[in-house]
Amino acid sequence: MKAVYIASRTAQKSRAIKLLRLLEAKGYRSKTDWLIKPMLKPYNKHREEAKKFARECIAHVLSCDVFILLSDEAGTGMYIELGAALAKLHTSNKTDIYLVGPHGANSIFTYYPGVKTVDSDEELLSLL
Repeated sequence: MKAVYIASRTAQKSRAIKLLRLLEAKGYRSKTDWLIKPMLKPYNKHREEAKKFARECIAHVLSCDVFILLSDEAGTGMYIELGAALAKLHTSNKTDIYLVGPHGANSIFTYYPGVKTVDSDEELLSLL
């Protein structure tokens, strides 16, 4: 059973949950804990919890088989998670990375060899 991690802006949380449920129905195992945990914003008022959670998220990215980034015009954390997935791909070549949507073109790192770009959630689901 392959493990999947979905990165996105918190504004797209419901979309990410829907996609995750569809992937779980296909036999994937979730490594995306941020979807089920309460938001810690503002982070500076929850420093210790934020430190722990950031560490957990990076550990989950590094332990997934499939990393999915739901692109967006804005967002910060999801691109940090992409960096962790790229580091894993670069050092082990054991991660499939998918960029969903048009906004990833804003970052040079979405052109890293091995990153697969798809236009929609439906297209992604047809590939997985």
